[in-house]
Amino acid sequence: MRVHSVEKPYTCELCGKGFKQRSNMINLQNHMRVHTGERPYRCHFCGKCFKLKGHMTEHIRTHTGEKPFSCHICDKSFNRGSTLRKHVLAKHKEERPYKCGDCEELFTERLLMKRHMRKVHGVKLSTSQSPA
Repeated sequence: MRVHSVEKPYTCELCGKGFKQRSNMINLQNHMRVHTGERPYRCHFCGKCFKLKGHMTEHIRTHTGEKPFSCHICDKSFNRGSTLRKHVLAKHKEERPYKCGDCEELFTERLLMKRHMRKVHGVKLSTSQSPA
């Protein structure tokens, strides 16, 4: 497992940007669009084009008004996960209701605690095991 390794054996031949795992080959393929200018994903509302499907999906939410990311503390909703994370840090930085059972580290979001438990402690949580 290469979790904390700085080794990046898969590199872009044009600029040398490295990627850690073979599974990140798709990231390398997406990265190549920086060099080629390819933008294969088009918004069906306005025609704007994007290099990554996820960026197009986020953009489409500006047209639809969809806000799938909800704050678990105040129930405010956002169209991007990154905006939700910024909100939680800005508005609720003192509130950290999720605690790791192994090391007692506190988290603002259950997802962040689960990611920590998986990466730091090697704990794989199924939906039936998920801490509340």
